Amino acid sequence: LIRQGIKAVIIGRDIGQGLIILMTKVQKKHNADTVLQLISALWEYGDREIAKLMQAKKQAQAATLQDQVDTIVALCEGADTIEQVKSKIATVFDDRVSGVAFSSIHKSKGLEADRIFIIRPELTPHKLAVQPWQQTQERNLQYISWTRSRSELYFVAGE
Repeated sequence: LIRQGIKAVIIGRDIGQGLIILMTKVQKKHNADTVLQLISALWEYGDREIAKLMQAKKQAQAATLQDQVDTIVALCEGADTIEQVKSKIATVFDDRVSGVAFSSIHKSKGLEADRIFIIRPELTPHKLAVQPWQQTQERNLQYISWTRSRSELYFVAGE
C-alpha cells in the first residue's frame, strides 16, 4: 500500500522502536555506513542468531527475529540513507491511525472498525501452540479477531 501511495500504518509503535533498536545494534556492530551494508549485515546477523535460537529450540523467537530482519530489509527499499530507513520505520509503525491500519490481534484488543480483514486466518490457532493453555489462548485470540468488526468481516487466505 505504501508503495502505491496509500497511507497505511501498523499499530504498534513499540514494534517500530524494536526494529530501530535492532537496526542500530547491527549497524554499529558491523560498521554499516550505507543501506546496502546494513542489509548485508542484517542478513548475516539474522542467519547466525536464528540458527542459535533454533538450536536452543526457541522457534517462536527465531520466527520473530526473521520477521524483524525481513521487515527492515523491505523498508530499506527506496531509501538512500540509514536515517531514511529509520524515518520510514517511525512513519509506518505509528499508532495514530489515518488511512489503512494494520494490527496484530493483540494490538486490536478493545478496538473496533466498520470493516475488518483478517489476513491469513489459517495461522490461528498457531501451530506452535501445543500446550492446552496455549491452545486456549490461541482460541481466545481468534475470538478477539472475529469480534472487532462493527459491520463487515473478511477473511483473506494465504497463498
